[in-house]
Amino acid sequence: MAEIIQTTSILSSKDHWDHILARCGVRRSQHRIQPGLYALGKPDRDALVFVTANYTLSFDALRSTLLGRDAYILLLDTKGVNVWCAAGEGNFGTDELVSRIESTGLEKIVDHRHLILPQLGATGVSAHLVKQYSGFEVEYGPIRAEDLPQYLKEHQATAEMRRVRFNLNDRMILVPVEMVNSFLPMALIAGVLFLLGGWFNLLWVLSAWLACSVILFALLPWIPGREFSIKGFILGMEHDKLKQEFGNRLSFHGGMDIQNVLPFGSPQEVTSEAIKVMNSLGRDGGYILSPTHYLLADVPPENILALRDAVLKSGNYPLPGS
Repeated sequence: MAEIIQTTSILSSKDHWDHILARCGVRRSQHRIQPGLYALGKPDRDALVFVTANYTLSFDALRSTLLGRDAYILLLDTKGVNVWCAAGEGNFGTDELVSRIESTGLEKIVDHRHLILPQLGATGVSAHLVKQYSGFEVEYGPIRAEDLPQYLKEHQATAEMRRVRFNLNDRMILVPVEMVNSFLPMALIAGVLFLLGGWFNLLWVLSAWLACSVILFALLPWIPGREFSIKGFILGMEHDKLKQEFGNRLSFHGGMDIQNVLPFGSPQEVTSEAIKVMNSLGRDGGYILSPTHYLLADVPPENILALRDAVLKSGNYPLPGS
């Protein structure tokens, strides 16, 4: 039986500083803690058992909402990734949960056989297999840890607790990491274009950076269009305009929408989007077709194949319209 690690619901100044660094994307791989079983307060054999990721923000969000409650927290080894993303990658999953139950000897520590997991972990965990292999039943709590105190009164989630929200505060939290991650390449691009074209080019790049990093997130619900590419178009990030302004000085990489087209579109829609992007950014060369980010687990294999086939069939020069 593994050691039970003592913890508290009170966050320290060190914890808050870690949150700032994590939000800014600084030392991204280091915002993790040791997986295992943690004791909050003085839990007895009937204490509730909560499960979360070993990402510091996930762990701290959970324990800070359980102020005054004696409970156990079982941390899965998600490689320092939050619950939702880790569930999609398979690290917050059935195998890891069953393995962690066994390695901590949880069945010898509590008399009940009940676990409370965050709802966003449901995509990675098969409840019936957890019950089959470990004997523990899985209960999915609310999406947000802040709703746990209300949820635990009756163990019933309201419709609001089950709804994924992306309000202004949630969106603006993403701004620091976007700005930090893009600062160096944008500074290099701004410097080069300033030398080539003066202040106008510099201001254009800075405006585009501000639009991508701040304005897009702030105004997201009110910008017309469902796809990020359409919203970006309205903010001045249209492919044709970028190609026209900088195509003779820069090469482009990316452009395929991972928010809607790749995960949720049909293979035909993926093909159509790929051809459109290639004909826009690939005109006269200087373009590498790829997703705007890495492919996530929600992209169907048939859409990946459609993207590949589109390049093989329609990505040969000269492109239409070149």
